Amino acid sequence: MNSRFAALAAVLCLAACAQPKLLYTWGGYPEHLLKYQQKSSTLAEYARNLRQDISLAEAGGKVPPGLYAEYGYALLESGNAQEAATYFAKESEAWPESAAFMHKMIEQAQASAAQTGAARGPTS
Repeated sequence: MNSRFAALAAVLCLAACAQPKLLYTWGGYPEHLLKYQQKSSTLAEYARNLRQDISLAEAGGKVPPGLYAEYGYALLESGNAQEAATYFAKESEAWPESAAFMHKMIEQAQASAAQTGAARGPTS
């Protein structure tokens, strides 16, 4: 009986020490977001770091929920509305439950792109 208990205890200890498999690769996203919110980094630095986090996540499997959208929003804030719409669409495709919200963000990005184009005037 004691040997069974010892074996069970050993198995439980080993199982408790096992590293859980992460569903997503977040990269440095939490730290990058904190630095940006604390104004320790610029929008351009934050966007560059998000792009690196996305590349890392894509290489590791699946991009975490919200990461494409966050990058899209950073692009929209920096004036790159067309590329922002692309990343909102990627978020919608990767995470269908976000489709309604991402559709609104795509519309906003397209409206922003149209305004920017109208402000520049016709090109020759």
